[in-house]
Amino acid sequence: MQVDYTESLNKTACIIAPNLGMGFGRGGGSKVVLAMSKALVADNWHVDILSFYSLEKAALKKIYEVNEKILDKISLYSVKKYKHVSSGLIKLVDASLSVLPVDKIGMFLSSIMLSKIFQQRKSRCNLVIFNDDPFHTLLRPAKQEILINREETKVFVYYHFPYVARILYGAKEKRPYDIWLKKSLERLMEYLLLIYQLAPYKTLELVDCIFANSTVTARFLRLIVSSFLSKRVDIKILYPPVTTYFSYLVKNKKNTHIHRKATLKKLISIKEQQHRFYIVSIGSFTPHKEHEIILYALKKIKHKNKIRVFLIGFAADYKYENMLRKIIKKENLEKNVVILKNIPKVHVWHILEKAHVLIHPAQFEHFGIAVVEGMSAGLVPIVRIGEKSGPWIDILERGKFGFGFRDSEELANILEELYNDDEMRIDFSEKAFWRSFNFDEENFIRNFLEITRYYFQ
Repeated sequence: MQVDYTESLNKTACIIAPNLGMGFGRGGGSKVVLAMSKALVADNWHVDILSFYSLEKAALKKIYEVNEKILDKISLYSVKKYKHVSSGLIKLVDASLSVLPVDKIGMFLSSIMLSKIFQQRKSRCNLVIFNDDPFHTLLRPAKQEILINREETKVFVYYHFPYVARILYGAKEKRPYDIWLKKSLERLMEYLLLIYQLAPYKTLELVDCIFANSTVTARFLRLIVSSFLSKRVDIKILYPPVTTYFSYLVKNKKNTHIHRKATLKKLISIKEQQHRFYIVSIGSFTPHKEHEIILYALKKIKHKNKIRVFLIGFAADYKYENMLRKIIKKENLEKNVVILKNIPKVHVWHILEKAHVLIHPAQFEHFGIAVVEGMSAGLVPIVRIGEKSGPWIDILERGKFGFGFRDSEELANILEELYNDDEMRIDFSEKAFWRSFNFDEENFIRNFLEITRYYFQ
């Protein structure tokens, strides 16, 4: 990572981890925080990362390959006093394992606890960066101090997606197999939290810069902000950083003289040597990812015996996972479909090297990091068409760099076409590969630093 700035800022930034750190290390939000940290450290900042749950530098180094020089300028803070409570809440975060909507209760309680740590750290911070809605709880007690010190303290908020929009506009996942009691309690808790979250939305007046991770997120955010603020708020779209296949090769020194064109040529060669047609879908095993539509499409394909599907993701909802396995068995697809849970990233890259197509079937997705990762390995992307589909709008630009579908019938037709037309498949494989570099970490760091330096001229 080369960032050439001559001016030394020597300032401190305080970043509150996404979901307050309760799932740190498992999602795109964590990558955003670490990319911001890398950018600021390269520009001579010190970074404090605040998390409810304890983070370890060794883990950050292992998972994200953050080097020692960067880690030396990053401090990690957590609610150590509530260590046992923390461990208990983490175990309860997966609401699908319980009748009670404990994930929302946990977020509410942890934000209150973490606010105490924030009050201790904020006085030394020139820049405070929040992730999503929980910032209200932490920012309200600091309101007066931040208003007084507007020149010294700037506040940014990075939205992966506003929680209240999931309730207000129906942009939330549904679990058809949940029992009636849980559904009722879940709904009650949602509206209680909605009132809690909406009440202080005027706090956004304290924010200097609001980032949205996609066009979809920005659109929903504007709907909410316009209801609570009289002044117009500028929302900047800053796509999350994605580790591309090329950067993976460079980091792991697979080839010391690696070039992008040579990488693409090798990828196409590997794919053409395969005796089967490989399809990949990457996403946590939760209902809103809608992996099942791939299974129904596969049933309609004539040459399905030549096709193999890899469903890759984190084990998040065992009931949904069981539902997928039942569909596979019922449709007699055991020889065609493989479910891979919690596999190391290096194994994912090995699969992507050989695979031909990546399907992202979710109707609602604010961005879609997995789509870009697949494209960077030369997979032809097929995503859901819709105004709530970030992959369709931002990544594929409505069909310019891949394909879109509305139902299993359309998906089956596209797969048949790609299976039969090698020339078209290779053409879109090349388009996808080059498009992926628009979303790599270097672009994120450059754009983020440009905005940050504007506020600290």
